[in-house]
Amino acid sequence: MWPIQHVLRKHFKLYLNPEVYMAFRLLCKREGRRRVNRVVEAFMAAALHNPALLQLALHMAEKYTPDIFHEPSKREKLMEKAQK
Repeated sequence: MWPIQHVLRKHFKLYLNPEVYMAFRLLCKREGRRRVNRVVEAFMAAALHNPALLQLALHMAEKYTPDIFHEPSKREKLMEKAQK
């Protein structure tokens, strides 16, 4: 695959859990990786060659935070708004 640093970059908008992002950012910083987006991009490139990485990450994420992939329904959103 192409070297990551030679590819033109495009800005994407991702919605992330702020606590998870900050913890991952601190981990990257501690490991000497100053740019979180480069680490995520490297993981994405590796997952393209080995899809088992994606399944492993999803499985591990569900183990630690079981509701990580839960998207609230419209009804749940309305109920949450009504409680505020």
